[in-house]
Amino acid sequence: MFRGTRLGPEDPARLTPFGQGLLAAWIDEVRVAELGETAVPLVRQGRLTVALRTMTQWFTERFGAQALQIVSAAVSELAAYFDPEFPEARLDAQDRVVAVLRRRSPRVLLAHSLGSVVAYEALSAHPDLTVDLFVTLGSPLAMNSVVFERLLFPSPGRGAKPPGVGIWVNIADRGDPVAVPRKGLSRRFTGVARDHETSIHPVDPHRVRNYLRCPELVAEISPYLTPGTA
Repeated sequence: MFRGTRLGPEDPARLTPFGQGLLAAWIDEVRVAELGETAVPLVRQGRLTVALRTMTQWFTERFGAQALQIVSAAVSELAAYFDPEFPEARLDAQDRVVAVLRRRSPRVLLAHSLGSVVAYEALSAHPDLTVDLFVTLGSPLAMNSVVFERLLFPSPGRGAKPPGVGIWVNIADRGDPVAVPRKGLSRRFTGVARDHETSIHPVDPHRVRNYLRCPELVAEISPYLTPGTA
């Protein structure tokens, strides 16, 4: 999404300091989701690079090298989007979404991964924009310190469905390392009509093409693709 921001996903050390902090927070949230609220933070002292090495080792042993690559790539884009030193990147991404929605006026909006964060903020900032169905796929919106607390439009303690959205549906693979915590969107946001937990692929649970093929998505969008139906 952000030109020139796709760092080597296999090397988290190449992330910016801000990105490394996001990755550390991400892994801690995953640990809490996996091990429960009593999970002790892995490393909170010393240089961040030392802490990050320990944390990424735990994550890789738990979920595999491919999952770390997926998360590192996602974090590199989230860091570009949320970096307070470069707020124009965030506004530019939202403006592009708004421009497409105004030009195309779609009934259905599908938003994957970081795209779900951008789409949510764009729709919330422009309540005059309307879509009948908003589907988030593999979304990190419910990750507390990584994403949710950085959003501009959450209600106190909880987020809410954007005003112009008719129905909000979320779909997440139960093994998707980006869609954390499991069933998190329906707990964190009001107005999520359905929060599907499924399996889109045994070894590649975040790729958008696998989400686009899943039965839950087909069932949700089919009524909007058939003439004469709602």
